[in-house]
Amino acid sequence: MFDITCLIAASIITIIIAAISLKIMMGFMESAELGIIVSIIIFLIICFASFMLSAYIVNKITDPYDYTTSYITTKQDLPIYEKITKNPYGTQTGTLKTDSVMKVQKAKRKKLLTWIEGYVLEEGKAKYTTILIPEKIQIKQNCSYFDYNEKSASFKAYYESIDAQNEHILEKIQKDFSAELGQNDIKVEYSANNVLRESIKESHYILPSNGFFKLYEAKNNNDFYYIEKKDKKKFKKIVKAYNKRLKKETIPYFEPRRK
Repeated sequence: MFDITCLIAASIITIIIAAISLKIMMGFMESAELGIIVSIIIFLIICFASFMLSAYIVNKITDPYDYTTSYITTKQDLPIYEKITKNPYGTQTGTLKTDSVMKVQKAKRKKLLTWIEGYVLEEGKAKYTTILIPEKIQIKQNCSYFDYNEKSASFKAYYESIDAQNEHILEKIQKDFSAELGQNDIKVEYSANNVLRESIKESHYILPSNGFFKLYEAKNNNDFYYIEKKDKKKFKKIVKAYNKRLKKETIPYFEPRRK
């Protein structure tokens, strides 16, 4: 978490880098006679870049917790809020029950409180939830409010359920994609003959080795699939349409959220 310690450390590092860069630039200015305005702009860019990089590095060092692989199981009921608020007393919107499992996304320790945000499974769906703990605690340590785990059986089952649904979606897309190629008289051929491969480069379009929609993938180094070059434009148009469909129909584990 970005706090005052991180800010101070980043500022100190930035000052050191700025001082060194300024000394180097002064020598460069004397030899190259750069304009003062240009030099100031370059110096400010260096200061800004140094601060951002320093802040990122210090933040990673001072806050080593990787919340993306963290699950907590509550030991007691905890209040739910719509978002982090300065005055949380009496503004809770619900209660996260005991023995609930949360996949932690981020946590913020403020004074004597700890806000935790993450996903909780409700009726087979992942719901983004914000809870408040009335103490300053670490996520990757068991406490009186929750137990910490790197894995979760309930979330594992949830992922497997989503994967199974997406597998059916992919199978349907594969079937429809192949059917549309047939309707457009586009025939995909296979070969592992390198002599043939070199011979047809001018007259045929060789498909990428990773294929499309898990079809026409090269399993070995010599494997390749190809179509007649006259069908290339139509083929790519069909691929583009099915890529859009796959993106639209694929079920995500978690709905994207604004930061």
